[in-house]
Amino acid sequence: MDRVNLNTGEVMTFEAPDAIYSGGYPCCVVAFLDEDSLLYVNYHKEEGKNKNVFEIYHPSSGERQDLEVEGKREWG
Repeated sequence: MDRVNLNTGEVMTFEAPDAIYSGGYPCCVVAFLDEDSLLYVNYHKEEGKNKNVFEIYHPSSGERQDLEVEGKREWG
């Protein structure tokens, strides 16, 4: 996966976790929270439980971390 800095044109190529790919066609659902935090859903993590399946991946270090949920919010 490539990340391009729109201000400088610098390209960073990194290996993304396999868990970000879903479906038959090479498709992924991810979002950058900031320049080094990639949010994605890892449905393989909790095999069938669908509990706490969100993870954050840091491309610069290759580390993963669980998303910490602080509580419920009402959206309106």
